Amino acid sequence: MANEPTVRQRRLGAELRRLREESKVSAEQVAARLDCHISKISRIELGQSPTRRLDLEAMLDLYGVTDEHRRPALLKLARSAKTKGWWQSYTDVIPPAYADFIGLEADAARIDSFETMLVPGLLQTPDYARAVITEAWETEGPEQVERLVEVRRLRQELLDREEPFELKAIICESALRQCIGSTETMRAQLQHLVEVERRPNVTLQVLPYSAGAHPGLNGPFTVLGFAQDGDADVVLTENLASSLYFEDKRELHRFQWAFDRLTAIAASPRASVSLLKTAIKELT
Repeated sequence: MANEPTVRQRRLGAELRRLREESKVSAEQVAARLDCHISKISRIELGQSPTRRLDLEAMLDLYGVTDEHRRPALLKLARSAKTKGWWQSYTDVIPPAYADFIGLEADAARIDSFETMLVPGLLQTPDYARAVITEAWETEGPEQVERLVEVRRLRQELLDREEPFELKAIICESALRQCIGSTETMRAQLQHLVEVERRPNVTLQVLPYSAGAHPGLNGPFTVLGFAQDGDADVVLTENLASSLYFEDKRELHRFQWAFDRLTAIAASPRASVSLLKTAIKELT
């Protein structure tokens, strides 16, 4: 839909609402300051209406936002809010929640990913991704599968951009043992993980079976962190039926604690490479 708000627009709106509530300013007061109807403030905070620079400046003044880093970051976000990302060309095959995630991922400076049964999408080979999508997604045929594989590939280009994000990935040992696709597909995928761990912006750890009970038993999750000071992190959890985003500070703290704990008990990157090589040798 042409009028559908971008993920950046929704992020800006959510941040403006948070700033307004923290400063204890009512929506009526903002509307009076901007000389507009209160419904406009509601649309801005819901990401349903673009924010003019003059209005944004007035809102930030009203909320007392003077930080030399935070204020320019919000102004920059407002400028880019109307920009449609490359993923908008694939909305015929990706659900809205996935499109939102890709948009957030594109803006992230740090990604902490914990996976239980699968290799993270950013680290999947095309054949592995094709096998996962064919079996785990409800698709309409090979053409749609290939478009979804292409989405995976385009997401992975973020790892090679001039200022790539920092990826920390923790993968349960079960993901190394679950043969996805053919044996050759799985061998190539594991070898790719060995090679990708050498990247300076990628840290890969394997959580071995011997770790026992751990904070990730409730399932996979991803923490997205952003470069600008004060730009709130976002956590995504998903399953076959739904995707949930968490932005509440208490929830964020809980997931970040869980990831930090998983980092501590997982094998070191060097030991993880050894586990990967062992898994490659044991493929039959």
